[in-house]
Amino acid sequence: MGGIDVIVNAFTRVSVEGVGIMGAFDEARAKVEPVLGPDSPLVRVRGIALMGAVTVVRKPMPGEGRKRGFKLPGAGPHGQLD
Repeated sequence: MGGIDVIVNAFTRVSVEGVGIMGAFDEARAKVEPVLGPDSPLVRVRGIALMGAVTVVRKPMPGEGRKRGFKLPGAGPHGQLD
């Protein structure tokens, strides 16, 4: 009967695999655009949320602020590096 927020930055890949029973298990709308490359770390969130919630949120790093559309040099249209 509680909630867990998993917070990741723009450079992290996320895999959410779970089910919410009388609760939620999902990835929330990103606060910043993902900037993913071939060396981006992967965070796997798996499990069951029973009468609670597990939510993954993509937020900027401390001190960065909200930078929508920020891309690394050489990044493609969706933030992936070539």
